Order: sequence, then structure tokens, then C-alpha cells
Amino acid sequence: MVDNPTTTVLSASNQDDGISQEKRDRLERWKFRVEVTTAIIIAIYTGIAAWQLCEMRKATRAATKSADTAQDTLIRSQRPWLVNDGPATYKVGSVYKAQDSAGVNFSFSVKNLGPSPALDAGFGVQPFVRTSGDTRDFEGARKQACQLADGVVNVNSQTIFPQQIVDYGTGGFIPNFSKVRTVLFYGCIAYRDQFDTKHTTHHTTFCVVGPIKEPHSLGLCGINEIAD
Repeated sequence: MVDNPTTTVLSASNQDDGISQEKRDRLERWKFRVEVTTAIIIAIYTGIAAWQLCEMRKATRAATKSADTAQDTLIRSQRPWLVNDGPATYKVGSVYKAQDSAGVNFSFSVKNLGPSPALDAGFGVQPFVRTSGDTRDFEGARKQACQLADGVVNVNSQTIFPQQIVDYGTGGFIPNFSKVRTVLFYGCIAYRDQFDTKHTTHHTTFCVVGPIKEPHSLGLCGINEIAD
């Protein structure tokens, strides 16, 4: 029996088609594997790049903060520092018995402990009195004194050089003089320095207290005495 030529050709064609399909399937599998591997590599690279960027930003922030801290430390070591220096004194001036009031003269000294000049220095003093020596309204008196000092800074051009001492004096008015037992003065020294391009105003605040009937050197209150 003789084979049919047509059948033989079809069988060979089907066999070739099967082999070609297997190759295509194998190629698709390799292509898929390559694509997956590429995606994984890209994801890993992206993650590493993002981590490196995050670390670089952290390092930049740390370096900037360190530089700012170093600069601030340097400026603080070179800028002026004004303090209330020595005893503050007061004395009762005119007494107005009809109004039961009196005028008080207050004096104190300021010294620059820093190595550079204090610019535009000014002061403000807020007297307040107590019949029993309590400590209410300290914060309000401090703010009022610094508001007065800031007003002077804006128009004053006085300079206090390193280790220089400047004496200041001012007056105050005390109502209900016959009932007062204790007098308190809240002082604020305001000034600027040559390093701050923003013209920030520094403040040194202090409080002194003493009996109204015995004018003499006043002692520190120990409350809200701040230097910035």
C-alpha cells in the first residue's frame, strides 16, 4: 500500500507548527521572565535611589542645623550682653499730702559684659507698689517696661561699649502713698547688636524691691529676671 503524499505533507506541516508553537511559548516565557526581572531591578533601583535621596536630605538638614548652631554659638559668644550692674537705689521726692501721693526717683546702672558694642541701647522702668509685699502683676509690669524700652530703641542711637557702665535715672509716681509698705521697680534694657541683619531687639529684664519708708539700695526680686 502506497502512502498518500498529501497526508505526508500535512503531517510534516503539523509537526513543524507544533515545534514553532513550542518555540514561541518558550520565547514568551523567557520574555515574561525578562520583563519581571527588569521590573524587579527597576523597583529595587528606585527604592535605593529614594533611600539615598532621603539620606542625602537628612544629611543636608543635619549639616544646615549644625552650621546654624555653630553660627549661633559664635554670635552669642561675640555679641553684647547688657546686665543690671550694681545696686539700684531710689528716694522719695515730693510728697503731696492732699492727694496722698509722692514722686520717687529711681537710679540703676547697666554694664556690657559682651565683647562687642551694644547698639541703640534704651531702657524702660515700670514702678509698681504693694501694700503687703505680694507679687501680683509682675508679668504685666515687665511687659510695660519693655514696651517703654523698645520705644527708646527705635529713636535712640546710644552705644554701650564692652565693659562700659552707664548710669540711668528716672522718676515714678506713687498713689496712696500713706498706705504703701513696699515699692517694686521692674526694669527692661533693650538693645541691638552688629551681627543681626534682622535688627532683632534683645532684652534684659530685672526687678528690684524695697520698703517705701526707708529709701536705700533695693534688692532683687528674683522673678522674671531674663536676658535674651
